[in-house]
Amino acid sequence: MSNMTSGMKVRDDVVPVNPMQLFMRIVCVMKSGNDLATYLKYELAPKPPALFDEVSLRKNVKSSLATVFESSEATNEKFEEGTEVVIDGGYLLHAVPWKRPATYGELCQGYISFVNNKFSDRTTIVFDGYDKVTTKGEERRRRAGTKLSANVSVGNNIVVASNQPEFLSNDDNKEELIHLLMDNLQSTGHTAIKCPADADETITSRALQFDSGPKVVVVCKDTDVLAMLVARSKRRTRILVLHPSTSKTGGKVFDISVIQKTIGNMKECLLFAHAFTGCDATSALFGKGKKQAWSKLKNSTTLREEVKIFESSKVTKPSVIASGEKFAIALYDSDNANCKTLDELRVIKYSRKIAMQPVTASFQLAVLPPTSAACAQHSLRVYLQVQEWLGKTLNPQEWGWKSLENALLPVPTTLPPAPDHLLNLISCNCKSTCGKNCDCVRAGLQCSLMCGHCRGSTCLNTNYDGSDDEGD
Repeated sequence: MSNMTSGMKVRDDVVPVNPMQLFMRIVCVMKSGNDLATYLKYELAPKPPALFDEVSLRKNVKSSLATVFESSEATNEKFEEGTEVVIDGGYLLHAVPWKRPATYGELCQGYISFVNNKFSDRTTIVFDGYDKVTTKGEERRRRAGTKLSANVSVGNNIVVASNQPEFLSNDDNKEELIHLLMDNLQSTGHTAIKCPADADETITSRALQFDSGPKVVVVCKDTDVLAMLVARSKRRTRILVLHPSTSKTGGKVFDISVIQKTIGNMKECLLFAHAFTGCDATSALFGKGKKQAWSKLKNSTTLREEVKIFESSKVTKPSVIASGEKFAIALYDSDNANCKTLDELRVIKYSRKIAMQPVTASFQLAVLPPTSAACAQHSLRVYLQVQEWLGKTLNPQEWGWKSLENALLPVPTTLPPAPDHLLNLISCNCKSTCGKNCDCVRAGLQCSLMCGHCRGSTCLNTNYDGSDDEGD
């Protein structure tokens, strides 16, 4: 808990507050067990620890979802004649190591040779766009980290001056290279598409539009695209998803129709399960993986019916929030406590955790479920993501996001980190009766056990009426 120090707003100033300090204050002001339930309705941290880490949305291994699907080993053989090939441009940009010295035109020829030799000389390549502010901006900034390079000029005859990782961490540079690469690809017979923003939906739609030929192969390492194809495919044409690797086997191949037959009616809640447990635009939940969520849904018809709402276009926000909280309770409530809200479950989980661990052990707030208020915003973001995967367009600012300085940021919760009187809690050290000059009185707060002299019990400020003028 002590390593989660960050800024909180106290009396209109952002100050560093350690969650451990908040717990110490709770101990000082608690009068009954009911007070703990009141305080645990708040996250008691700058951001919900179950959903956020020190940077932003908490992340897990997104590709772990693919392990519940049946796959086969890929070969390095070229695809048979007539196969439609759709390639994720984001994968392609990183898949071909840059050989230097070289011009950008020579780099483009290297990319084309890679595609022709490894896949086909007639493909569709879909690139991300960077013209639009999206919910994935947060994840892109995280991935870029500190590997930023300055903007550079890009052209067929210009010599490459940057190394590949740094160059591709700059969205402006990447976009310039994409335009140049698209021109070169199209001149050699390939189809190149640049999306306004994220390419996943376009890759999926493009694959689904082919209804002739022996099969469609989607070359993409993104689990989001695999999940979208499993959830949305109704075509007779065989669709395969190739997750490439650098090994001799060539990677993993997923047959969409085989997966659909294997998972049966779980197909209807696949997108929800993936989004609720973390993707590029939603939080992972601390200690709760995709396999655990999958198992919960697989074993409960009631839960599967509950979360179908996330694929419906006709919903209300309260119904989305309620369904999301019910699933979160099921995910966290391994002891069958039958709680109706996450706030109730937090009290039980906290009490049991403290009772079981030794007094020398540290406590992680992240092991507690998120509060009901934090889960509500998470559920809204999950709904938005599922709808976007289904090809629908919604306003992110109505579904768990806020706009700030030309960027979209997740709304952690609608409640402050802690009750105001805890954040504002100060102590006095009055030598006599705590009167109008007492720091606690002037702050409008009652004295507590933290006060040095009165200890919150031997002065008038436990029920101060303003009539006493003494104090130090």
